[in-house]
Amino acid sequence: MREATESWVAARELDRRVVTVWTVQEAIGYAVLVLAVLAADLGARVAGAGVPGPPGLAAGLLAVAGGLAAWWVPRARYRHWRYQVAPDALELRHGVVRRVHSAIPYYRVQHIDVTQGPVERAV
Repeated sequence: MREATESWVAARELDRRVVTVWTVQEAIGYAVLVLAVLAADLGARVAGAGVPGPPGLAAGLLAVAGGLAAWWVPRARYRHWRYQVAPDALELRHGVVRRVHSAIPYYRVQHIDVTQGPVERAV
């Protein structure tokens, strides 16, 4: 077991730019959620439902929490992502809460797809 742990000292990190991509993607997700909560809040108030608190309070709290999460989560994910190109397999280790170790033997790889969305192309 000690050999496996020592070999991970030389494991590779992902490109640092992935943090920017993950941050933007998280922020977009939380922004959509904030807008949905705001629309539901305002819709309920227009319909006459007795919603407690000032208008937009829930959306504002969610925006603050989502902003903090969009900042913290990608950095935590990056700190825990490692990969190693071993002689017989590609090994991946990742996970903040639930740690995952995957070993993918090269003989099992049949093809590789590479895609880039607008955020990846911009970074």
